[in-house]
Amino acid sequence: MQKIEQQIQHYEKLPDTYKDIYRAFAVKTTFNGYTDLSSILSDKKKYSNKAINDTIAEALEAGIITHNSDHSMFRSLKYVVTYPFLAYVLTKLTMREKKEVLLQDRYFSFYSSFDKINPKNVTYLLCNILYDNLDTTGYRDTNILDNYNILRQLNILHYPEYVANLNKLSVRFLHSVFQSEIERCIFNIYPLSHIDDIYNILKSNVDEIKLVDFDYLLRINTYILKGRLAEAVELIIKEGEDDFETFAMLSFLNGNISETTKLFDKQIKQYKDDYADRSIMMIPDYRYNFFYFAFILSLPSSKAVPRAKKILDSFEKTNYYGFFDEHLKYILKDTIGIKENNAVYIKDIFRQGLMDTKVKALYNVAFAYMAKIQPDESMRERIFEIIVEAYNNEHYLIAYEASYAMAQWFEDDNYVKMFELIESKMSYKPFLSFILRVEDWEKTLDLMVGALGGIKKGKSDSKQSANKQRIIYTFNPYNHRFRPMLQTKGANGKWSKGRNVSIKSFQEGTAKGMTDKDLRISKYVRTYRAGGTDMYELSALVAVELIGHPLVFMDDNIEIPIELIAADLIIKVEKKKNGYTLKSEITDYNSELIIEKETNTRYKVYVIDSKIRELLRILTTNKTVIPEQGTEKLTLLLGEISKYAVVQSDLIASPEGGGISAKEMDSDSRIRIQLLPIGDGLKAELFVKPFDKAPPYAKPSIGGKVLFANIDGEQLQVTRDFDTERENYYTILENIQSLNGVDTSEDLISFENPLDSLFLLDVISEHQDISVVEWPEGESYKVTSRADFSNLKMRIKSKTNWFELDGELVIDNDTVISMQQLLGLMTKSHDRFIELNKGEFIALSEELRKRLAELSSYADNSKSGVKINKYATLALDGFFDNLEGLKADKSWKEFRKQIGSKTAIDTEIPPTLHADLRPYQEEGYKWMTRLSEMGAGACLADDMGLGKTLQTLAILLNRIDKGPSLVVCPVSIIGNWVSEAQRFAPTLNVKVLNSTSRDKTIEELTDGDVLITSYGLLQSEEDLFSKKEFGTIVLDEAHIIKNYATKTSKAIMKLTGDFRIALTGTPLQNHMGEIWNLFNFINPGLLGNLKHFTDTFIKPDDEASKKMLRKLIKPFILRRTKTAVLEELPPKTEIVKKIQLSDTEMAFYEALRRQALINIETDDGNAGAKHIKALAEITKLRQASCNPLLVDPNIKIESSKLNTFLEIVDELKDNKHRALVFSQFVSHLSIVRKELDKRGVKYQYLDGSSPIKEREQSVKKFQKGEGDLFLISLKAGGLGLNLTAADFVIHLDPWWNPAIEDQASDRAHRFGQKRPVTIYRLVAENTIEEKIIKLHSTKRDLAESLLEGTDQSAKLSFTELVELMKG
Repeated sequence: MQKIEQQIQHYEKLPDTYKDIYRAFAVKTTFNGYTDLSSILSDKKKYSNKAINDTIAEALEAGIITHNSDHSMFRSLKYVVTYPFLAYVLTKLTMREKKEVLLQDRYFSFYSSFDKINPKNVTYLLCNILYDNLDTTGYRDTNILDNYNILRQLNILHYPEYVANLNKLSVRFLHSVFQSEIERCIFNIYPLSHIDDIYNILKSNVDEIKLVDFDYLLRINTYILKGRLAEAVELIIKEGEDDFETFAMLSFLNGNISETTKLFDKQIKQYKDDYADRSIMMIPDYRYNFFYFAFILSLPSSKAVPRAKKILDSFEKTNYYGFFDEHLKYILKDTIGIKENNAVYIKDIFRQGLMDTKVKALYNVAFAYMAKIQPDESMRERIFEIIVEAYNNEHYLIAYEASYAMAQWFEDDNYVKMFELIESKMSYKPFLSFILRVEDWEKTLDLMVGALGGIKKGKSDSKQSANKQRIIYTFNPYNHRFRPMLQTKGANGKWSKGRNVSIKSFQEGTAKGMTDKDLRISKYVRTYRAGGTDMYELSALVAVELIGHPLVFMDDNIEIPIELIAADLIIKVEKKKNGYTLKSEITDYNSELIIEKETNTRYKVYVIDSKIRELLRILTTNKTVIPEQGTEKLTLLLGEISKYAVVQSDLIASPEGGGISAKEMDSDSRIRIQLLPIGDGLKAELFVKPFDKAPPYAKPSIGGKVLFANIDGEQLQVTRDFDTERENYYTILENIQSLNGVDTSEDLISFENPLDSLFLLDVISEHQDISVVEWPEGESYKVTSRADFSNLKMRIKSKTNWFELDGELVIDNDTVISMQQLLGLMTKSHDRFIELNKGEFIALSEELRKRLAELSSYADNSKSGVKINKYATLALDGFFDNLEGLKADKSWKEFRKQIGSKTAIDTEIPPTLHADLRPYQEEGYKWMTRLSEMGAGACLADDMGLGKTLQTLAILLNRIDKGPSLVVCPVSIIGNWVSEAQRFAPTLNVKVLNSTSRDKTIEELTDGDVLITSYGLLQSEEDLFSKKEFGTIVLDEAHIIKNYATKTSKAIMKLTGDFRIALTGTPLQNHMGEIWNLFNFINPGLLGNLKHFTDTFIKPDDEASKKMLRKLIKPFILRRTKTAVLEELPPKTEIVKKIQLSDTEMAFYEALRRQALINIETDDGNAGAKHIKALAEITKLRQASCNPLLVDPNIKIESSKLNTFLEIVDELKDNKHRALVFSQFVSHLSIVRKELDKRGVKYQYLDGSSPIKEREQSVKKFQKGEGDLFLISLKAGGLGLNLTAADFVIHLDPWWNPAIEDQASDRAHRFGQKRPVTIYRLVAENTIEEKIIKLHSTKRDLAESLLEGTDQSAKLSFTELVELMKG
């Protein structure tokens, strides 16, 4: 069937006589033939039976009418008018035909059901809208309004005649029309802005009171289609709606399986009630049912199998979707372990689904993933195109699932990249990623368990709950109260802000997320009655149980973890002039528990029994000094106190003192590093433990010099060595402070990433004589051994273009790690620590870590083993030199010998080259010669004007007997290549393709032939070129293939050649990713596939990754700048000429700028559309900065920039200078041309539309002195032109990328230029042009940035574009 647009076009081309017949079709709607129609036609004599039958045949062919599929209905009428055409043609009826419709109405059949709508009633419905004299509340529209499929086909909002009458329609009718348009948007994956457009049409033509909930429909559908489920749920709750499916989807993502189950079951129950069908066991909407099935397949087999069995059984009683039924039954059977024998049929069913509507195709892909059925290769391109379209139009919800399936099935970089692109828009993992793949035996067992009614299990904690939910405790520092809260881990791996937990359910142990430790804490809940009600709260004594707990946070900011530590009561004995005093820092003698702040995030907890409270009362109320004669008794007292508290004393007990003496011990001065969890991180604190085996702890060299303690019933004392403690402390601290990832604020060493503590453990292992590690909560990590190059053994075996690496890291007799395993561990390592077993790490030497990291970046580590591109080994030169245990085959040794060969250095310049090479050119020639001998490709990236063409001609002469050569370049410089070759290398047989005999020309190419062609021609003759094998392939202006996805790039990659050269003055114009495709051409595989390249070198966005990339490509890219190699080139002066716009111009510009911001703020399009809109608005501003006429051709505002330009031209002419004038706007050049013509200034002109011959003639004329100026469009004249007759360059307007401007300027500043060159950039002040000039500093010389170490992305985001427009 043809589309409605084609049908309308068919109708409009008909003679009026035949149009009458088509309108008669519509009036009758259903009919048999001539007899039915003739009564409608105005003049029966004009319409013969044959004419009507011929017209019916044409209408059938055009899809305007169809054969009636149900002859039992509507009095067995044979034909029926298709609904889309019916809606259109009813707007074209004459007055007489309208009356016929009224007349026909009395004979309309009143029979109508949801499945079988009487087409005449559709006509009646449409006429209700079009004609005022019909009843607009007729009952016959009822079933039609419930049938969105018919409403979608009618598409009445497409026609102004219907739109004009919308306001008279019922609210229900309008609601159905809007909902059908939403369905149309979903089914066809239209941009979501389509829904906004429809809503705006309704708002513009319908009273507001009729559209009460339409805004809700707009927003809820937009949120769900974009996958913004949390916002959707929030809106549903706010509006007081019930949408159990959406609630269930979000609950599932939050890991709440129990709640998800309840919500899906509620929704299914609701459907049972709505359809009065108790056999329904799943959701009758296939879109939501996909998420229900994803939930089922994520359940353990014991729960998934019984549920799947019930749904499968329900198919015997209920027909759910028709189209998707076979898909779902296959998935359900697979879930319960029933094997289908008709796999080919099922696969064909899935394949057919891909040809349905676009949204069904995507859901088909997602269901196919559930069924483990991969789409055929023939279908993949269509799937990818639909996914891309869905992404561009913001249908992220299903595009996310389909792209995940494709990325999991196939290793194609396009699928992976597209998935990652969509993933960046989402806040959760794909539903498909939660699916559990269960073995068939387990399904069978669970099916049998289900048949027996299930196995009764005792109460147990849910592992998923433990993983996804947790109880945390918040602390109020003012009243010292604690309260429990429940946190849920989101799909992004982050914990929620938390919500309060019912203290009662917490006491009962039924709160979600509780662990055994939480159950112990719940015993501290205190119950009391207030106002006749039972009240619950956590007792203050809970602080004792929370000592050392890692999940205690500040109550006003749960981002801040709090540490509670057990504190010992300290009694200090201090020597005074007249004796000794006793005191304590604690003065509260009434409380049995005291919490004291030590730092902002650290609180000490004291538990004080009744005896100590009495002691504190006496100390606080009696400020007594004990004289010398009381020391004996004081010593006895201290011995007793030491049973309950730490005694720090200036009084040393001795046997000579009498009474009970304390045994003197040697003080332990080693530093104790305590490692404890805090929040999601880890903290370390340094102490000394003077009594060695037992507390108390003390801060190094702080506190009492003499300590008393009662340990195992024995009175002990130590005299601390403060000097040794201090020395040990600073030794350890100095080493710790040099580590990465360590924060030492507030006398606390914290590790945001707990694994950073491995550095600390490594440091401590080197100072075991002065330090000890303690893990009060149990040991989490341990460095078990160390390894360096001496532990590494390697074997190398050669293949065609790569080397296979095998070997092992030998730690000891029991610990040997294979090379494959080692590189795999390196990708998961924490810096130089690799984890062998849970919590057990090996510390690599820094040098070994560094070189293994390089190897991991350069090598391909797959299931088949480790292999590395042979040219990548050049970047690992030192790695292999350090390997004592290296064993390699003969090919490896020959390759290494070839690398070190000096043959190319002695290579003579071909005598047939008719030119003298400069030293740097000779160096470039020999460099390419050496790479060609190695079999590697080369990227010659010299600055513009340094003679890349000449150096390339030299290498083509060197390789004249190695087969024919191919040079691919822009069409504009083919002539330049031909003339340069004829001039400098006349022995080369230069050929170009003409319009005939192309296949013969290519086929007959042989040694000495050089075929010069354009990128466009190569693409169009892709098959011819791909069949020919070339000795040398040269890409000039090779940055043209920077985008791997273009057809040009794909055609280039199919070429076959022994030696490949890429020539470009700008290897990078925008971002580092462009280098990948360039190297994929010259040295395929060197940078790995695109995903590997992106993950390894782009995503990390750090200097280490860039350094490794520079090292990898350095041997194959050679770049020299003019300033570095050309002392004889005349100087170049660059001037930014600021131009002040007139008040009128600024007012015009400012009005445009403000309107641009308003336009963007009110644009509700998708992200891509907004980005394009922003660029369009910026283009207007840039044009207004040049000349208001570029924005409004009728405006009468003089251009300050044009006046300034003309003044410069007059000055140049007076001083006998000639200039190149560039603009990116051809329309700007047109305005300039008119002014120059008025003034009689002679010039040459060139833009992208100029024919090649005309371009060449213009260049020759200018070089010979014809014309004072050469006006050139920036893109057309930036490449391949030699215009040294000019010594001035004027850029009328700045371009985003300064590299493009530099290329244009170098048309004058190059070999052959004898005079200094001056470059003017005309920039309008206080406009967007100034901001573009500032951007140049972040984008200039990107090639050098890769070689020198910095990189700035040239891609501006939507936000950055908007910022450019702001004042």
